[in-house]
Amino acid sequence: MNTALYADVQMREATRADLQSLLAHGGAPEALVESVVVRRNAQGQGIGRAMMRHAMQIAEEHGCYKLALTSNQQRQGAHAFYDRLGFQRHGVSFVVTGPSACAASGVQS
Repeated sequence: MNTALYADVQMREATRADLQSLLAHGGAPEALVESVVVRRNAQGQGIGRAMMRHAMQIAEEHGCYKLALTSNQQRQGAHAFYDRLGFQRHGVSFVVTGPSACAASGVQS
């Protein structure tokens, strides 16, 4: 193998290993649930519980170390529902979506 190419491959592998060690849980997968809504006239029939149990099952089958969900702060009824399912309230979320949002925020690649 060409010495320069070999050095480049070694550097890439080292970078991947270094990055992996910096990632949460060694880069293990995680699941995210968003936009869960059950129509008001269908609530209380177990539909939301079934959807969330299904999401939990899929996350477990894919080896996710956690399943997180997002919910608007004003949805107190939904929060009580998630509490009953055993979810724990955790921190504050921040998000920037897509390359254009990153560019607009001054983040450069």
